[in-house]
Amino acid sequence: MKKEKDERRFVSAKHRNVEIGLFCTVVLLHIFKFSFFGFEYFPYLDDYVQYGLYPRLPNLWSEVLLGGPGIMFSRPFAVFFDTFIWGCFWNYLWAAVIIIAVIGGITAVLFKRFFERMDIEVSPLFIVLFLFTPLNFEGTYWISASSRVVVSLFFTAASLHALLDYCDDGKLRSLAEFAIINLISYGFYEQTIVLSFFMIVYVVISKRKWAALLPMAVNLALIASYYILFIGESNNNGRMNVMSPDALPAFSLTVLKEIYTIFVTQGGKIFTRGFRRGLEMILNNGVSGAVWVGAGVLLCAAYAFFSGFKPFGKIRIKGLEMNKLRYDLKRFGLEMLLAALLFFAPFIPFVLSGNQWLNFRNLVPVSVGLALAVDAVFRLLVKNRRVQGIVSAAVLALFLIMNVSELYDYRSVSETDYNLALKLTEEYQRTGEETLYCEKPYIDYKSQNAAYHDHVVSQSDSGWGFSCTVRGLTHKKNIVVEFLE
Repeated sequence: MKKEKDERRFVSAKHRNVEIGLFCTVVLLHIFKFSFFGFEYFPYLDDYVQYGLYPRLPNLWSEVLLGGPGIMFSRPFAVFFDTFIWGCFWNYLWAAVIIIAVIGGITAVLFKRFFERMDIEVSPLFIVLFLFTPLNFEGTYWISASSRVVVSLFFTAASLHALLDYCDDGKLRSLAEFAIINLISYGFYEQTIVLSFFMIVYVVISKRKWAALLPMAVNLALIASYYILFIGESNNNGRMNVMSPDALPAFSLTVLKEIYTIFVTQGGKIFTRGFRRGLEMILNNGVSGAVWVGAGVLLCAAYAFFSGFKPFGKIRIKGLEMNKLRYDLKRFGLEMLLAALLFFAPFIPFVLSGNQWLNFRNLVPVSVGLALAVDAVFRLLVKNRRVQGIVSAAVLALFLIMNVSELYDYRSVSETDYNLALKLTEEYQRTGEETLYCEKPYIDYKSQNAAYHDHVVSQSDSGWGFSCTVRGLTHKKNIVVEFLE
């Protein structure tokens, strides 16, 4: 009996050490994803206004938050974080990137643990597909997007664990924690609200804990009331538009075509051109590229090592099989149905609002379902956990190479915008003139992986947009930039 207890204690300690090792590796890998050009961030589009201008206005509440654009009336927690947290990092945005990268790594591990607690033993490929695919680079790098998407997914994952705690212990404290964290997650991004709703319903139905629907319903009513009450006060009130029922079927097909375009047509370019360009950039970067590759190889090897351990819930001790999970075709089918639901659900806001302007950042919330679907197929084909870890690490290495080219495109556009904006800033400081004139810079979009909608575009595409860039550098809200014909 004593020997069996010692074996159980050994298994528990080994499990804990492996989980800690995997957690640290995932976090370091996600930071590493943005490190090819050093720990530097390249401001882009709305970054200049949200972090360079708004937090530094003397009359912030009356000019921006409640008055003017009234941004406090849309995505309230996202705006609060922008103004009072991320805005403090304006001169050190690289630190904000690292913080959000850490949050992203934690989120991936939380989702992995969530599915395991729901008896879905995801493979190491799940985290790779969810966190490192180059399709999600925009939504995890660009702070104006990642501060909403990544942070909201973190609170969603945390709320799901609080919900599972309530399902396990039945304590009101756990239910209250779930209610609070769930409400916070609703204040960042509309897609995440829908994703959270379906994941909570999935848990409640599976665990038969119907009381948990009440706090979710209250939170949905609160966030819906917030949007409806202030629908005319924000310059983002278009998010509350609702399509007429008779137009929904036709527009749903439009959204499906857009999903195909962004995943297959444009996404395919990121995978093919992105790998070729990324590999060329690494090989042409001399010693720095070699050092980066060496660090990447070590981290990928660590991921293969820690993720390749057999799930400890299946370890046999003296013939006793602990918590063995049956994985058959029926389970596979159910997982695919769940994955399909979690994939398509986050697109619902686009269908209901009549918005077909899908962007790569919108793919991050749907990656939970996509990663689960691909992972289910992968587990059906590859049973050995060590092999799963090695294959996942190899896919991870390919993704890291592709992400280098995405990062390069952001740096190229950002530096072009910044250099011109800096000249205009110096001109403003010299003359005091608030209307500035300049030649429009040339941006070679054809050289990028995928020029699609506003994926890695220049602020110079519009005079208003570039005015915001200069406003961010000068902290003056009345500057106007006019491009010469």
